[in-house]
Amino acid sequence: MWGYEFSIRIAENHNGFTDSGTPGEGLYLDADSESLALNIEYEEGANKLKGDRSITYADFVKRNSDPGGDITYQPRSDNAWMLFMANFQAVDVDITNSEATLHGGTRFVGTLTFAPSKTSDLDWVGSSWGTVVADVGTGGDIYCLQLLKLYGGAQTEATNALQFNNCIVDNLQLSAEFGADVTITPTFKAYTAEAGTFSAAYFNPPGDEGSFSGAQRYADWQATLTVEGNSYDVQSLTMNFGNQSVNRGKIGQFGNAKFPFGKVLHEGEFTLEFEDPGSFAINGTGTIILTIYGGADDWIQITQNNVVYRSHEPQADSGDAIVEETIPYRAVMDTGKTFGETIVKIGCDINDVPALGTLINESVAS
Repeated sequence: MWGYEFSIRIAENHNGFTDSGTPGEGLYLDADSESLALNIEYEEGANKLKGDRSITYADFVKRNSDPGGDITYQPRSDNAWMLFMANFQAVDVDITNSEATLHGGTRFVGTLTFAPSKTSDLDWVGSSWGTVVADVGTGGDIYCLQLLKLYGGAQTEATNALQFNNCIVDNLQLSAEFGADVTITPTFKAYTAEAGTFSAAYFNPPGDEGSFSGAQRYADWQATLTVEGNSYDVQSLTMNFGNQSVNRGKIGQFGNAKFPFGKVLHEGEFTLEFEDPGSFAINGTGTIILTIYGGADDWIQITQNNVVYRSHEPQADSGDAIVEETIPYRAVMDTGKTFGETIVKIGCDINDVPALGTLINESVAS
């Protein structure tokens, strides 16, 4: 079987982290690679005092499960929003198409704004999502996703997929580099996971189970980075949005019970030609804005209003080579806590909104 026969589908768990129901329509991602696995740990009791050298089946026990993994894919404005929400956990929905089209309709045109929840009161039961007000995120109930890793050929007579339920995005990495496509790598943690058998409808998008994005992928030249309001000749950029969640289990349950979030850890680095030794002073602060533009209602903008530059020094490898410097930084909340570490805005045009789930649909219906 070839790698191209695999596909990755994400869908919203409509009723929150403890929801065991069937998610609705999904979004298929243009994945480059994945590492999703059940990660079941078996423990062997080989050192017991049993009178001989043999090991039997009774010596093994299924100890723990830590399902999840990474996906690297080329984001679109109409399919990245679920991932940012499962990472940031707070959103504001701004509708720009007419109310007549929206109420009872299927299409959303507007802007979604995400900011990390600054509170620690994220609730692991329920489906009232966190909100963004004046660029600051406030916690609600945990927003999570279902993932399907579908094997090719629609092998409906046998196990043909891995199903990951109630997934958070613990870390989200965005990368842009000259000469390459913009990519996103979400790292998922799943509450439960299992092998499953799915009908042929899941293997033939577009259809009732979802579709791939119809938008063009973002190339490097569609991304613009401004630092302190200036446009530098940046060769590459990486942004990481981390929750530093921890795995917590409990007696009576196999696997993890929840993933409490730690401190917000938003950091990154960019590489450019070394020119001015006075730029990006170590421990100095600045503003970084990344804009990825594919057209009207097809854009992603990431603003980090308060970044702190970390230690960096240029290295000259050769007299006949351009000297480049990589600038690492950490995005932090301002002292007055009036805006979040990172503000992500996505301008998008999304069809089948009611089928996709509650994040947009409940805002549309209000």
